[in-house]
This record gives sequence, structure tokens and C-alpha cells, in this order.
Amino acid sequence: MKRHNSLKVALIGLTIGIWVTAISQLRADAFAINFDNPTDLTDNFNGSSEASNSNSLAGGLNDTGSISIIHGGGGDTEVWTAKNGLVVNEGNVYSLSLYMYNGTDNSGFGGLGFAIADTNEIATMIAPNNSLGIVFHGGGGWFNNSNSIDGTAVEIPQWNDLGTDVPSDIWLKYTLTLTSLGGSDYDMSILIQDSDSTGTILSTLSSKTLSTDFSTIFTNTDVSSATTIHPYITTVGNRFTNADNYSASVVAAPEASAYSLLIIGGLALIIVVQHRKAAN
Repeated sequence: MKRHNSLKVALIGLTIGIWVTAISQLRADAFAINFDNPTDLTDNFNGSSEASNSNSLAGGLNDTGSISIIHGGGGDTEVWTAKNGLVVNEGNVYSLSLYMYNGTDNSGFGGLGFAIADTNEIATMIAPNNSLGIVFHGGGGWFNNSNSIDGTAVEIPQWNDLGTDVPSDIWLKYTLTLTSLGGSDYDMSILIQDSDSTGTILSTLSSKTLSTDFSTIFTNTDVSSATTIHPYITTVGNRFTNADNYSASVVAAPEASAYSLLIIGGLALIIVVQHRKAAN
């Protein structure tokens, strides 16, 4: 009986160990910043050389902390890049979202994306070099592919089916998703939603995907060969006044070994169950 119990304990321990190892490979890394701390912006982001946006203790969702975006004189051109990078692997899915208050000035741009450096300047197509991302204005925008070979873009002529600009004087939530397709190929999608002052989503204004809406994907060897990629935010001109509730994440593609471990763990569990039945 002691031998049977020892075997059972060993098999249970093996099963738990195998599953814990497998599940650890099916991980998701994420971080979020609400800018309620006055140093959240500079603690977590590197600004471009002319960056002058600041971390305000008001102006955000529920009038909490936010990024206060400089206006006047045509507005500034800035890039804020996250110091924390997300690991690059084939099959990974990266997500970046930010609430931005769309003011009444119908002029300027905003952008989200992923760059290989943790400090960047605006380059071609209103985006950093060596990056993949989205640039948006009131009526449309473009998916941007900036690499060492060339810079390409896919224009989005209109955000919604109404043929009008996105609403002004309202909070908008932008969510960019970057999907590794293997090798150096990537798909991207953008989701734009309006919200009330608490961040509660009211409706979906637009949802666009490179592969399905434009029948194309991007190839970027700079991004695929990097160890990490860093989420970035761009603001140009006078369109936005504040930004809040930044979040970035990566869902790691499971390795083949993770599936193997899950199968082995399942077989070990079956052995434990069958052994118990035989013992009874």
C-alpha cells in the first residue's frame, strides 16, 4: 500500500510540475499606466528631443491625472516611447491602447505603434524609424511600416461608414493590435471607440485590419530581428488635448514544447486515475 501511495504522490507531483511548466510558457506580459502620479510620464517613457507634453494631475478620465498635450503655435511634434519593452518572438500578438481627448481644433495627428528603440524622433510618415504603427487624424489615417529599407504606408481614407470625421470634443479610445505572422511578416488592426468621461465605451466608430480590409500585410526585418519592441505615442499639432489610461501587452505564442508538456501532463493524470481505480 505504501508503494502504491508513493507512486501516486510521485505521479501527481509530476503532473502538477509538467502543467505548471507548460502554462508558464503560455504567458501574457502587460503593463498599464493611468498618469495619476505626477511622474508617471517621465518615469515610464522617454521623450523625443523636443518633447514638452507634461503629466497633469487633472484633465483625464474622471478628471484624474493625464498627459497634457501642448497646444498653441501649431502644436508640438513629439514621440513618447515606453522604457519597458515587449519580447519579440514569432507568433506573438501585441496590443496597445490609449484614451485621447479629441478637442475642437480640427488640425493635427496622433499615433500609436511599436519601435525597436526606447527613445525615438519623428521620421517619415509621422512615425519613428524602425517601427510599425498607426497614424490618425480626424477623417482617416494610415498604417505605417518604417524600416531600414524603405517606408511604406497603407492609407485609411475614412474611419467610419458615415463619411464624416470622428466626433470632436469627446474621449476616443484607440486600440492597436500587431500580430506576428512568422518570419518578418506582420498584420495590424486599429479599433476606434468613443467613450464618456469615465472611460465607459459608447460605440465603435471604426475597425480596420490590414489583411482583411486592404488585402496586404507588412514585412519589417528590423522589428523581427529585434530582441524587444517598445510601444510609443506620437502627438502632432493641436488635435488632442489630453491622453489617459495607457496599456500595452503581449500574448506570447506557445512553443511546441508547451503543447507536448500539456499532453504529457494529461497522460500522467490519466495514469493516476487508472491507478486509483485499480487500487480500489
